[in-house]
Amino acid sequence: MHGKSWGYVWSVVLAVLLVLLLREAWHVAVGHVLAPDWNGMTWSKFAWQPERGVSNFNLLRNFNMGIYWWFGVGMAIYPLARWLLVRKGWAKKRSFTDMETLSHEFSHWLVGKLMGRRMHSFHAEEETGVVTSSGKEWTRPFMTLAPYTVPYMTLFLLAFRAITVPQNAWLFDIITGGTFGFHLVCFITQTRKYQTDINRFATLWFPALYIAVWAVFNFVLLTVTFWASKNFFKALWWIISSLFSPSLC
Repeated sequence: MHGKSWGYVWSVVLAVLLVLLLREAWHVAVGHVLAPDWNGMTWSKFAWQPERGVSNFNLLRNFNMGIYWWFGVGMAIYPLARWLLVRKGWAKKRSFTDMETLSHEFSHWLVGKLMGRRMHSFHAEEETGVVTSSGKEWTRPFMTLAPYTVPYMTLFLLAFRAITVPQNAWLFDIITGGTFGFHLVCFITQTRKYQTDINRFATLWFPALYIAVWAVFNFVLLTVTFWASKNFFKALWWIISSLFSPSLC
């Protein structure tokens, strides 16, 4: 197949996977986080009652977002600190962009190594960098799009949290949230059509769908990691199993 044909094939595969993951994201976010008793609800509970002049929609009453509070606090720290320090002149913007570029290139390197590619060079400076490697062609997209899809620091800390919850879990959650806030800033500032990581593909549909699939997956993974009844690995297995076992949903 030509490169463009492969791009369309990958796009179709990812589109199907995205639909499946969106289905699971809905099940996790609504069925287990926003409304734990969702399965026991009926449409009658959402019915408008003209005689009372009110709606019986009670989804808000079932919110269970407290377990993510400290993570959310941490997630806001880096972008706010970055904005404030630069605005007040207490730090140069380059100090942050250098760090974000280094993380960007390290993502390439880390995923490339995990995919079994041979790494030849690593270079990073302000807003530019390059990592050269060689290996099987099918592994290249995983490495190329890693900075936009793999919050490696956050995933490492979440795995550690699942194995053994630290004594000061709230402080650990703030730090974990801070790493994800850092990833979000990198994603927002670096995800552009002119990026060679993105425009090197035959069609923009492939990187767009690939990034979307990972965004949904990361959302689901973040959500279930904080459950008391499931650790990181059990949660991951639950997501994969539920994709192929409708009886679990």
